[in-house]
Amino acid sequence: MKKNLNWWDIGILTIIMLGPTLCLSIIMFLHSGNEIVPSGDIVASDTIYSILIQLFQLIAALFYLRITKFDFSRWNYKVTIKTLLLALAIFFGLGIVSDGIHMLTNGITETIENTPQVTLASFMTQVSPMYVAYTILNGFYTEFFYLGICSAVSDDCHMCSYLYGIVIRILVHLHTASFMIAFTSVIIGTVYYIIYKKNGENLFPLATSHTLANIFGFSLLRFL
Repeated sequence: MKKNLNWWDIGILTIIMLGPTLCLSIIMFLHSGNEIVPSGDIVASDTIYSILIQLFQLIAALFYLRITKFDFSRWNYKVTIKTLLLALAIFFGLGIVSDGIHMLTNGITETIENTPQVTLASFMTQVSPMYVAYTILNGFYTEFFYLGICSAVSDDCHMCSYLYGIVIRILVHLHTASFMIAFTSVIIGTVYYIIYKKNGENLFPLATSHTLANIFGFSLLRFL
């Protein structure tokens, strides 16, 4: 059983898990000019369809790892009170950073006025159980690739794997034609990578904070 992936393994897994998304993102970017395309447009409107597609891609990736005799014990997914609190700390910490960036670029007043507040009523009416299920799957799926797979390399390749993950994060969001989203992807990817490495390579807190971001967005102001 092998504990480290080769560069061609990561390349093949990139195609399996993110190939269609990357192609669509790049095509949309090339045809968008300077027009900003909402990030939601790249996700299928049918949430059930999105779940099935992502499950299929995840199973295909796991099957590839199985036939290449990869040691799955390399990955951790420990759910504890401590890791749950860490997930919340990551979510709100990056929310503060995101709010700060928007305040610097758009101004404090405009940022506050244009940030919708999260209330129980708005959450219940705007977020369906099926969408929550999708965000949970997507949070795990995304960080499983960026952190679990891209980081499953030998020690001398960690910097290359980190940079590769950052580049892919940017390319996935390239369709938005937004420098801010690209810059935020670099920050989030870097913070996630550092925490992942410093926290025993446990995917749970990162996947959970990603899920929360999918639902609410990275913003502390939304909860104030």
